[in-house]
Amino acid sequence: MRFTPSYRSIVWTAIVTGVFSVMVGSCLVFALDAPWRKLPLEELRFLTLKAELESDAGNERLQQELRDLDVDIRSRYFRQQQFIKRGAYLLTGGVIATLMLVRWSNNVKWQAPDPKRLVTPQGWETRQNQLGKIAAVILVLALTAVVLVYHFSSRQPALSRMIEIPATEQPDTGVDNLQPALAPVLVPTQAEIFANWPRFRGPLGSGFAAFDDIPQTWSSTTGEGILWKSPVDLPGVSSPVVWQKRIFLTGASALKREVYCFDTDSGDLIWTRSVAVRDGTPAETDVEETTGFAAPTPATDGQRVYAIFASGDLVAFDFDGNELWSRAFGPLDNPYGHASSLATYRDRVIVQLDQGNGDDHKSRLLALQGATGKPVWEVQREVPASWATPVVIEFEDPPRIITAANPWVIANAADDGRELWRAECLSGDVGPSPIYVDGVVYLANDGACVAAIKDGGRGDVTKSHVLWKAEYGLPDICSPLVTEELLLLVPSSGGLASYDRQTGSEEPLWEQDLDVMLMASPSLVGNHVYLIGENGRSWVVKPHETGFDQVSENDLAEPCLSCPAFQPGRIYIRGKQHLYCIGNR
Repeated sequence: MRFTPSYRSIVWTAIVTGVFSVMVGSCLVFALDAPWRKLPLEELRFLTLKAELESDAGNERLQQELRDLDVDIRSRYFRQQQFIKRGAYLLTGGVIATLMLVRWSNNVKWQAPDPKRLVTPQGWETRQNQLGKIAAVILVLALTAVVLVYHFSSRQPALSRMIEIPATEQPDTGVDNLQPALAPVLVPTQAEIFANWPRFRGPLGSGFAAFDDIPQTWSSTTGEGILWKSPVDLPGVSSPVVWQKRIFLTGASALKREVYCFDTDSGDLIWTRSVAVRDGTPAETDVEETTGFAAPTPATDGQRVYAIFASGDLVAFDFDGNELWSRAFGPLDNPYGHASSLATYRDRVIVQLDQGNGDDHKSRLLALQGATGKPVWEVQREVPASWATPVVIEFEDPPRIITAANPWVIANAADDGRELWRAECLSGDVGPSPIYVDGVVYLANDGACVAAIKDGGRGDVTKSHVLWKAEYGLPDICSPLVTEELLLLVPSSGGLASYDRQTGSEEPLWEQDLDVMLMASPSLVGNHVYLIGENGRSWVVKPHETGFDQVSENDLAEPCLSCPAFQPGRIYIRGKQHLYCIGNR
């Protein structure tokens, strides 16, 4: 006599395996947010020990305690990774069992009826349908859990500073991977990056300052709101960058290049370092007067500061002013002089070297090891000289670097340089940098257009991902700014122009003149926009759908071509001759 399970028993078994799968999936999702997922730089004790060690570098007891704590935290992290891996196996088995049982129940349900049992109890068919629906719902939930666990467990944690990153073979992506990753490396956390002003236009390169108590009024004439000002020896239009108590700035002439480190509280010059011209002679570096020899803004990762000049000389210093390495990329073939600022990604410095005419294969994008200057990867770019600065988006998967140059906006993977997507939107001499807000890339350039591009896709996404374009109110130097509802541009003629950031329009929603040229890109603090004119006059305005309301008008008493840097309660502005600290405290 052969035993054949009933349809009902098979369905209930499927329900049990489905519930099991959901429970395992829930445990895994919970594990992803568990406290033991913390990495060293998220632990208060680790931060405290590190700060103590920085002030007492030779203390062996602190060094050993820091090592032990680091090992303990990483051990907990890897145990959690094993837990997720084993749970994923159980979840996969549960889902497979549920699928097989559902299929089996369908086969049993549709077997030929027994002539002796043609009459079924009243309501039995309805209950069968209900059970089938329940099984289907549970199966969908289990499959969703599988997708979630796979998605989250396969991503690198965003906050991962004091961890060892072993050397690995670089994948074959068609990109020149010149140097494997080094171990160990120190990587700043996202929290640290957003607490400082480490690059051109702030943490994301978007001009957005997420700080409180930023002053709205100041005056060089009366001294109101100006905490200090310090002279800067050599000229430059590079902007200041800030990490904790240090401000970094560059200056240069045809014969000399320098990097400066100032104290944020007093304005005192902590150190000045000269940078040798490693290749070519000063006469071989041609620059336009407005650009000068120190146009690119430096960048810092919290351990080192990186600076590049019009000559193509790139240098790295530690925070005490010790030169760590230098590289010579010049002389650069750029009619106005090199002006693309630097960016960082984890332990790497990102360099956009666009030059030549686009057909001579001179342009490239590079990632260099921050500790040594050795190349990690290099990408050739079929674009002419440009002056835009790359944007690094670390919180997307994969992390990406977005660049702009005639005619392409291109996204490259930050880890290995492979190209993710590109969109054809630009023409002419590209000076304004792209920005990235809520999954959309915004860019604008005089003689081309203003465009919004949805991040994502593969290959040429010009036809599929360009959300909207327009051709009025375009800038030639200043980069765009996004508020909650608006996209703001500084036209080449001056003033401010606005588009709806979601839908765009054929023409700007409005344009307002300020009677002065602006060379510094606008900045956003809360719902207020900070604008700095070429002559040192500045405005704080509150934009809305029909224009903007002026909150204040201020002055520096000297020209200003650089973007401000922000910290809680303070603004740092580089004038033609001085570095200013504007603040309430």
